[in-house]
Amino acid sequence: MYVPTETEGLILAFVSMVCWGSWSNLLKVADGVRFEIFYIDFCIGMLLCSILAAASFGEIDLGEGDGSAADLNHTIKVMSEELPGDGEKILWATISGAVFNLSNILLVNGITISGMVVAFPLGVGTALVLGTILTYITDTEGNPFMLFSGVALGFLAVCAVSLTYRSKEKDHMIERLQNGEKYASMESDDTEDTVLTKSPSPVGVAKPVSNRKAIAVCLISGVLMGCWAPLIVQAQEGSNGLSPYGALVWFQVGVLFSMFIFLTPLMRRPLTNDPPVWWSAYTGTGSCTTHTLGLLSGIIWHVGTTCNILGGSVLGFAISYAIGQSAPMVASLWGLLVWKEFTKTSFCTRVGLVSVFALYAGAITLIALSK
Repeated sequence: MYVPTETEGLILAFVSMVCWGSWSNLLKVADGVRFEIFYIDFCIGMLLCSILAAASFGEIDLGEGDGSAADLNHTIKVMSEELPGDGEKILWATISGAVFNLSNILLVNGITISGMVVAFPLGVGTALVLGTILTYITDTEGNPFMLFSGVALGFLAVCAVSLTYRSKEKDHMIERLQNGEKYASMESDDTEDTVLTKSPSPVGVAKPVSNRKAIAVCLISGVLMGCWAPLIVQAQEGSNGLSPYGALVWFQVGVLFSMFIFLTPLMRRPLTNDPPVWWSAYTGTGSCTTHTLGLLSGIIWHVGTTCNILGGSVLGFAISYAIGQSAPMVASLWGLLVWKEFTKTSFCTRVGLVSVFALYAGAITLIALSK
């Protein structure tokens, strides 16, 4: 199977950052489709991509070599020789997929009901710090001082993203008021008792969601998001550990099966207080285009995860994970350059945006040099 060099591993870690910060753009393009319906295609796309990666890059034979452990990583063929693999390692990978799935569902719902102002520091920030710490405990690769200094800068960058988006929303509110337009509510104002959500469904109007509920959803998603990476690393540890490709196949199996467990109650009682939606809506709503967008988003996310795990196999999983979790910088770039979210904003907001990129640049530099 293909195993990257150290330089290639660093490149792959950056590719994972780009993919993790980009997949949600397709959810914006598929405007009007309920997230629950979009997410079904997202999970299917991830599974298809994991099988394709294992059956292609995982089957490459790079020669017989000298029979050393490092060389066997190159000569093993995943689909024909490794799978199904050791039962305990499969369990770790499958649990990792289920944990990720729940965390991702909660994070997207958290962003919906509380906005990026609350969701980013509580969800993404917690995942960055906790995930790097737990992954480093599992795989102690890299200089801890530089690694965690970079993580600290990354956490500050996440907080800066939150403040910048809050400032942006205030600027847009002022612009609407100056234009004489009615403005219903400002997203995620800490002084409000409730957070209003906009229903993506044409049926009904969403009820207010309490701040306590919004904060709890974001915080739980962050804790869970910080746990899936060390679990999949555990699936690859030891002489009987799975290869990155094999681990990701079972990871995606965990994602797909847990989707039915986690999505069903959220469809019946959505966290966003939207009207209920049923599994039958998958075939009854959306078009071929929106289903394709969901599949592509899952493929993009899985390409990023494959790159992150492969990069971690040579850089150290904590280093690769921390770089990948700098994805909010990429998401901010999409918002700035493509979605034009920062047009007609104040000088303060633009300074905040510059500080986000500066902090992330410092964080990524420190993390990369920790190797």
